[in-house]
Amino acid sequence: MPYLALVLLACDGVLQMVVYQFDLEKLAAQKTVVLAELLSVILLVAVGYVLMVCLPTADVGEESGQDKPEAAEKQRKKRKAPRVMGEEKKREQLEILAGESGAGQDEAPSAAEQPAGAAKGKTSAAGQPAGAAKGKTPAAEQPAETAEAADSFPWDLILSEEYDLMQKIRKHSETLYKHSMRIGNLAQRAAVFSGADSKLAKAGGMYHEAGKLNDTKEYIEAGARIAAEYGFPEKLIDVIRQHSAGYEKPKSVEAAIVMLSDCIITTSDYLAENGKRERISDRRLVENIFLHRLEKGSLDESGITEEQLSRLKEFYIQFAFDIKG
Repeated sequence: MPYLALVLLACDGVLQMVVYQFDLEKLAAQKTVVLAELLSVILLVAVGYVLMVCLPTADVGEESGQDKPEAAEKQRKKRKAPRVMGEEKKREQLEILAGESGAGQDEAPSAAEQPAGAAKGKTSAAGQPAGAAKGKTPAAEQPAETAEAADSFPWDLILSEEYDLMQKIRKHSETLYKHSMRIGNLAQRAAVFSGADSKLAKAGGMYHEAGKLNDTKEYIEAGARIAAEYGFPEKLIDVIRQHSAGYEKPKSVEAAIVMLSDCIITTSDYLAENGKRERISDRRLVENIFLHRLEKGSLDESGITEEQLSRLKEFYIQFAFDIKG
């Protein structure tokens, strides 16, 4: 800036000499006018310097290509704390939004494998299905579950909102209760639509996060233990273990349905809470989740058919976001 002032002053001096034809007497006679012009140049330079120093960051957002709506959106997000959730789910949901297939929730930590029904020395919880001997779970009494035992299991009892374990979930967290009921209802209808076991799918959805009653980090294994204590059949305990690909891949169509239902609803809710849900259509969200799970190989061991996948995809696109808890 000082150099610019000198250059302007020099230019003005040369201009004055040319105007008065290098006649020093004329310059002396008009010294008031000449000084006024020189002072105006100095004042102009000084004002420019002050503006440059005092307003260095003006319109930085526009110069860097960042428009004002985006800047306002970032400020709004800073003020609003998003829902706390596992880092693995955050990564997967951002991938799904972008339509990419990077690292997802498969890196989630897992607890050491424990055999179902490993609640030694504990009595069965209140409200467990009939047929469980006091102090033992049916899994402990009957290691090899028969088809007859599975068919005679009182599904209607545990599928009731008034069932003891479901009421415990509700008392623990109303949010968890509503989410569990929503996943249960969605999984049930998806199972009917695709020809799977609707009662198993609904029960798996209702109790897929029951382990959060005892352990929010290793909730899957905790949920399997709770299910064993309540005398749930092995195939239901398997669904609880396998609903998240970060722990154990689904080995039944019903487990795959619970996993897909949970992923779709959780992703939609997460994007909505962060102001991004309107950017992605229902179809794109569902298709991206299916693509992501197939690329990860999450459904490889579920036994699900191409026809079932096609039917389930269209079902979720049309109905997933209308079904509530």
